[in-house]
Amino acid sequence: MRTLAFNTTKSILIECGASRRLAAPVRSMGCQSVLIVTDPGVLKAHLLDSAVAELERDRLQVTVFSEVQADPPESVILAAVETAKARSVDCVIGFCSGLHRVRLCRPCQQPVDDHA
Repeated sequence: MRTLAFNTTKSILIECGASRRLAAPVRSMGCQSVLIVTDPGVLKAHLLDSAVAELERDRLQVTVFSEVQADPPESVILAAVETAKARSVDCVIGFCSGLHRVRLCRPCQQPVDDHA
């Protein structure tokens, strides 16, 4: 069995419209280039429009990876990682359609297999 350390954020904000206020927490972590990871349905429903506009208004570089699916195969995960590397991302925001939860995290160098 591999050792696992789970560290989470010190605060979570849940409120209507919170996705329009992402720039401040991203900036507070010292980040400048954001990768939003989501699924095609969120993108098609324009649920990211205000969040992306707000991040760009704060002069943050924003890339959207919208190929996520339920229980994604390794190829999808690796494609997201390659997108992050190509864009020199220093912040990842996961925006899921289930409960429209938003999660901020720093990219890591740990191989995908280590998380299985």
